[in-house]
Amino acid sequence: MGAEFRPGADGAAGVVQDDDLDRQIFFGPFYAFAIYAFTRGREWIRNWSLLWAATMMTNVTIIMGEEFWGEHATDHRAIVAFANASWFLFPVFVIWRMWGAHPFTRGANPN
Repeated sequence: MGAEFRPGADGAAGVVQDDDLDRQIFFGPFYAFAIYAFTRGREWIRNWSLLWAATMMTNVTIIMGEEFWGEHATDHRAIVAFANASWFLFPVFVIWRMWGAHPFTRGANPN
């Protein structure tokens, strides 16, 4: 496990290749359980979803910090920000959706 630096084909940009074992062990099972829980409206996924969303937002913030101000900062910040926006915005949506005590129940309609 660990990162390996491989120069790009043109020699200009480098790519950090990393084992995906951590994502397969931690995120893979979560996604399987989350698909089941969200489609069935199971509230036990609430806390796990909040934990996942916080983890994703933390990871994306770190990655974007490197992309903007790191050693190999991009010259195309708007493109990088747009390309990675969904990785930040979807967890925000999940937090918004899961914030209430009962995210899968609706209030009674008075009519």
